[in-house]
Amino acid sequence: MSAILTENSSAVREEFFKKLAFLFYGIASCEEPIDADGFDLLKKQVQKIWQKRGSQLEGFEGVMANKVEAMFDWINLNETDWEYCLQEFGYFANKNAAFLTGYNAQFVQESALEITRIFGGEQNKAFLKLQQILNP
Repeated sequence: MSAILTENSSAVREEFFKKLAFLFYGIASCEEPIDADGFDLLKKQVQKIWQKRGSQLEGFEGVMANKVEAMFDWINLNETDWEYCLQEFGYFANKNAAFLTGYNAQFVQESALEITRIFGGEQNKAFLKLQQILNP
């Protein structure tokens, strides 16, 4: 599969990956506060997602993976609640609706579903909210 993000600026790509950190953290923490073990599990799951799908996203290299990790740490350190996390992703999605089509939308949906299965199942409040964001 060819690179997906070629028509988007590096700033939009970087923002996309940062907002994914908010989204994934929000999904993991919405049913109950995330503890140290849950935080480690979330990071490991996201690493698996990057290994499986990240190569199809242009602009995703080790540097971007490190920025996502740093964003996770910031979110966790600041005890950011899941609703704020989803709101942050929603702002990005509304501002960049054309960006979240095709493979990018599929990447978000499938990655979010993988995290949802670990943290609360498919009735996870944050995952359901994501469906509203992506399908207004």
